[in-house]
This record gives sequence, C-alpha cells and structure tokens, in this order.
Amino acid sequence: MTIVSPRVPQVDPAPASILRNHEHDFASLAERLDRRGQRADAIVDAVRRFEVAVPSWALGTGGTRFGRFPGPGEPRTLGEKIEDAAMVHRLTGGTPRV
Repeated sequence: MTIVSPRVPQVDPAPASILRNHEHDFASLAERLDRRGQRADAIVDAVRRFEVAVPSWALGTGGTRFGRFPGPGEPRTLGEKIEDAAMVHRLTGGTPRV
C-alpha cells in the first residue's frame, strides 16, 4: 500500500498583537502557578506528551448491527481508515495510535 501525504491546510499566522497578548497571558498564568508551587513548563511538557488513541470506528459515519450507512467520503477499507487516522494525527499531533 502506498501512503500519499495529502496537503495539510496551513493556518495563517496570528497578528503580532495576538502573540504579544498570548505571551503576556501565559507569563501571568506561569506566575500564578509558581505561587502555588507548580511549574508552567512542566504542565506544558505533560500536555505535549498527552496522546489520544483514535478508535477505528470514529473515522466513519457508522452503522448499526443491521447494516452500514456510509456517508460521502467515508473510508471504505482498513487502509483508508489508517490514512484518515494519520491525517488526524498530522492536524492535531496528539493521536499517534489507532
């Protein structure tokens, strides 16, 4: 099976003012956490390591015990489901397993 890497939509960069506000808000939160004896960088690291396993049934519109009711673009094969799961991971970075 050949896996084709589809084009991933790019997100426009945020304006500088939004980035400055985010940095200010994060610094404020880090200061509050520090007063409680918690480290913001440790929390960020924990979030980076967080992973969610995508169940294969989540990649289709589904069906019941009486039959399947596929929607347009729904994966039809295991290979197509794996490709869809890979795309979810490319977009989120948090779903490395199926």
